Amino acid sequence: MRNRTLNLAAGCRAHSASDDAVLRATGNFSKLVVNGPSRDTLNQTSSEPAGSLEVAPSFSAARYNCALLLQITEDSPRALVQIEQCLEADPEKPSYRNLAAVILSRVGEFDRASEIYARLLAEYPENARVWLSYGHVLKTEGRQEDSVQAYRKSIERDPQLGEAYWTIRGWPLLFVASICAKSSMSFN
Repeated sequence: MRNRTLNLAAGCRAHSASDDAVLRATGNFSKLVVNGPSRDTLNQTSSEPAGSLEVAPSFSAARYNCALLLQITEDSPRALVQIEQCLEADPEKPSYRNLAAVILSRVGEFDRASEIYARLLAEYPENARVWLSYGHVLKTEGRQEDSVQAYRKSIERDPQLGEAYWTIRGWPLLFVASICAKSSMSFN
């Protein structure tokens, strides 16, 4: 994350005539990286990405970081605006699509989020965390059987991903035991 902050500042410098403006725009990002994501730091930082974008509006990394930070600080409507602009610039970038799905699910657009996750999983079927997130969206949509299948695929890909285990209700204990037994045979 520290490197991403330094890259943000360097990229802004490349797009800006004023180093002072760049330093003001990226200053609180450094606090976030150095100090960790405390609530105070997040609140202080939540207005700063906009400053970076004023300095370098076409700098996609800054826009993505802005969307990510807004999502973390639970300002999903503003995060959605930023990530949609990222997707306009690069609609195939997996990190943009994944963050868009996260944000869409937060604003209640589960159909769109579900479509994005399904497309991501068609391209990256081994990604356990995307299967987990997809399962959450399916569960919220009331698609119980599909959500259980998504959670199972998540666990098959990463048996250490406890959140998938805890999310499934009414799962037969035998299936969980068989997954655990299979994972204990793997040395990877």
